[in-house]
Amino acid sequence: MRDYIEKEVNLKVNFSGHHVNYFSAFKYTIIEDRDYVLSPNHADLTNALKTQQASKQSKKRRRKTDNKSSKRTRTSRLSVYEVSQIAVKKRIKSR
Repeated sequence: MRDYIEKEVNLKVNFSGHHVNYFSAFKYTIIEDRDYVLSPNHADLTNALKTQQASKQSKKRRRKTDNKSSKRTRTSRLSVYEVSQIAVKKRIKSR
């Protein structure tokens, strides 16, 4: 994707998964570009600093709960063969 954008539009882009919210991604994007242009309906991000700390805390909390919930057990499913054996046993000939 990065090479495609550079080839087609002559624009160098970076992708990062380290941002906890849109504001931090926006600040990262404009770090080196002082002549950036915003769309007419772009949100005012001058007061977004307070939410950044809250987003970091929320992300930490989600990581802790994700580790616990990933260990849940799933009910086992029947294989196609097992279903066909039940159908034969119960003499089911149609869906």
